[in-house]
Amino acid sequence: MGTTASGNPRSDGATPAGAPAISFLVNTRNRGAVLLPALQAYGRMRCRAPWEIVLVDNGSTDETPRLLAEFQARSPVPCQVLREQRPGSSCAKNTGWRAARAPLLAFTDDDCYPAPDFLEQMLAAFEDAGIGFVAGRLLLYDPTDLPTGIKLDSDRRAYPAGFAFPPGELHGANFAFRREVLETIGGFDELIGAGTPWPFEDVDAAMRASLAGFAGCYDPRPTIFHHHRRRDRRTLHAVLHGYARGRGAYFFKFLARRGPRVVLLKRWVGCMRYHGLSWLPVELLAGASYLVHRALRPARARP
Repeated sequence: MGTTASGNPRSDGATPAGAPAISFLVNTRNRGAVLLPALQAYGRMRCRAPWEIVLVDNGSTDETPRLLAEFQARSPVPCQVLREQRPGSSCAKNTGWRAARAPLLAFTDDDCYPAPDFLEQMLAAFEDAGIGFVAGRLLLYDPTDLPTGIKLDSDRRAYPAGFAFPPGELHGANFAFRREVLETIGGFDELIGAGTPWPFEDVDAAMRASLAGFAGCYDPRPTIFHHHRRRDRRTLHAVLHGYARGRGAYFFKFLARRGPRVVLLKRWVGCMRYHGLSWLPVELLAGASYLVHRALRPARARP
């Protein structure tokens, strides 16, 4: 699969001697033309605790493998480069976190630039032993981009176990878990996420963690800058269409199982009021399609 390091992290949250305290994970596919600024940002990160970088090439056919190999060779910290041929960001994320060695796992996207103190601030957010997952602040890198897919809130917010997440409450471009949380929920649902018709793996993982009894929080201190690149009104419709498909699949998935159904229905009504009823047919079709595809999967592969 790629280069890996020996040693397995303990699931009790302690860090074995010589292992990193936190792993920084990114998956990428065919982004060679624009990947270099992100790699440069990874090289500028600093952390007093031991850390590692885990980069997953999700079946690229461009120059991405070469760029990753070159970065690995000059990385200031231990760096794994893995390859996952199965398409979809959830498949790549599962490959990454299972190979990572740390008890804390921080994820971002390949069009995002972490602040130099990102890992320090993420470690600070996990100082509360009762926190199982953390979402951080997501800012625009280019102020001329449309303000979509970002999280500007400056106040911390707690998510108690059992919290029913509204779509958009948190973003996978700045998201971290304790390893035991991902182990408990079975990782990311590989039927969904970027590269599939249903991009909602971030809120899905948070919801499953919450229903499994883990508390989380939004903490504005760990900061990521999101570089949309040409996300203007001409491309906005496609972005919003993807969000609508994700919302529909998300609500169908969790309304079809035990959980806070009444609250979720209220969340859905709130989304309709905010986004408009014009997206409802897209949401309904996407939700039904997701449930059909999910039903065709073996039961053991349905997180």
